[in-house]
Amino acid sequence: MRTEVQEIKIFQFEELREEIQEKVIDNWRYNDPYVPWLDEIHDTLVEFCKIFDLNLVDYSYGSGYRDYIKVNFKYDDYEELAGFRLNSKLWEEYSKYIFYSCY
Repeated sequence: MRTEVQEIKIFQFEELREEIQEKVIDNWRYNDPYVPWLDEIHDTLVEFCKIFDLNLVDYSYGSGYRDYIKVNFKYDDYEELAGFRLNSKLWEEYSKYIFYSCY
């Protein structure tokens, strides 16, 4: 059995050169998958789909880029509508959710 020892030097952020600090910031910004409010984002997405009668097909978010949400209408009524008719139908069905008052 082979054993390897790896030595890692740890620096305070302020100790790094400015160009290295920029690299660290960019790497964290674009590669760190952890976003502390992802559960709230997910809950909001699920509630949005419930309110607007949508089937959630697939989604990806929190990566900082290439985020997407794919949904389908539960009912085919809306796919045929466009323009003013679609606006009227959406207003009729969903204005109570859009302008929900908490007072």
